[in-house]
Amino acid sequence: YLIIWINTIVTYCKGSGPGFPKIMIVLTHKDKLRANEVEQRRHEIFGEINNMFHQTSLMQHLVLDDKIFVNAHDKYDPEMTKIKAAIISESERQPTWGETLPKCFIPLELEFATLIRKGIPLITLEHLGKINALQPIRPLSETELKVFLKFQHSIGKLLYFDEHKLDDRIILSPTLLIDAFKSIVTDRRFCQGDAQREELWDVLGKKGVVSKLMIEQIWKKQKYKKFYKHKDYLLEVMTHLDILVEPKRYDLDRNRIPADFYYVASMVRVKDDFGYLQSADFTTRSIAIAFQSSSLMIPPALSFRFISYCLYVWAVKTYGDITRKCCSIGQGSLPLIRL
Repeated sequence: YLIIWINTIVTYCKGSGPGFPKIMIVLTHKDKLRANEVEQRRHEIFGEINNMFHQTSLMQHLVLDDKIFVNAHDKYDPEMTKIKAAIISESERQPTWGETLPKCFIPLELEFATLIRKGIPLITLEHLGKINALQPIRPLSETELKVFLKFQHSIGKLLYFDEHKLDDRIILSPTLLIDAFKSIVTDRRFCQGDAQREELWDVLGKKGVVSKLMIEQIWKKQKYKKFYKHKDYLLEVMTHLDILVEPKRYDLDRNRIPADFYYVASMVRVKDDFGYLQSADFTTRSIAIAFQSSSLMIPPALSFRFISYCLYVWAVKTYGDITRKCCSIGQGSLPLIRL
């Protein structure tokens, strides 16, 4: 799992130079050991980590020198200060350290923090304009405001997409989007007692689809009303990020056929048990695309995103009778989508 996590971080979190981003490894659960066992276990585990990565390109991203091993339940653990010192030290080595930022950004950052504390995780661009106009020192120009939003987005403080249909709102708390998605797609055990969500989960697991009507019904419930208020925008963001995929289909006159569902490729668990991929002439009548990665592994999210893009562009293949459809990508553990 450590290799998967490290590789995923390096894959998705692009650094500002070779060897970045930096990832500090900290061992926990020191309190589960006797005092005379700590040092031996420390050297054993860090030795295993070193052996795991020392001949890979990932090693340059790891911060291991201090070999920190803490009791996470004890804030007075002496090694907690090592963590702080290491973070400061690594921060100062960042290529972007020391870069100047406009002071005029600070008042808006404070305003956003206040809104989040008040339970306002999303605002409109119009609302932001009013907040900006009230700044006592100097309001930002429209261009500066866009720069500010894009910068805050780049460091993960908020979500702002300068795209058609998405550029009129700002998600101040990125967890809003995560929670909205979790209300639709989550582990089945978290759906127990909610008949609608249990039904949704069962369909997702078998067909990889979720109906728009079902999402609307769930978000109308008191527990999820904060999502329903911004339903269209949140769904647009999810499709923009390929979390949900709305298939584009057209009739013979090239008129758009509205879809009443979304694909969620990551939820499909059904395997190929109907013989399509094993059929004798499969290789001579099917187009295959193969990718060879220079990375040690391919993060599952990348595979699911590729599947999602295929579903967005091409119709799902009908195989056999009209009730059995499939879309598959033959790459080891990638799921077979059977609809």
